[in-house]
Amino acid sequence: MGVEWVVNRNMGEMLIQLELGNPDLALNRLRAIERLMRERFGADGGGYATVLCYLGLVKEILDDPTVVQNADFVQRATSLPSFVSLEQEDLQALSFYGWLHARIEGRPYYEVLVQLAGATEIVPELSL
Repeated sequence: MGVEWVVNRNMGEMLIQLELGNPDLALNRLRAIERLMRERFGADGGGYATVLCYLGLVKEILDDPTVVQNADFVQRATSLPSFVSLEQEDLQALSFYGWLHARIEGRPYYEVLVQLAGATEIVPELSL
């Protein structure tokens, strides 16, 4: 498995644990991702420095969920470095970005993700 795939999987698991109300498990996963990045790419994360910045923001949310209302936090979150535009970003990266902005905006994650993905209307949920 490639490093990027492993990081994406672990970040998804981290956010799931956080949403399920398991902040300790989420923090453990976060630390494992940070450790992987630093072991592979150096203290600054090399080409994955943005991932470390993102993880730092998530760690702040874990420590204090109300930090998303802080203007400094919002500024740092909205100025995360990006290598490509959101329209060209892969779905996993877009979903991580969407989760963070849903927290900041106090909106449902799905609505933010659909908006970021460029859909003009929210797709209705399938009914069986």
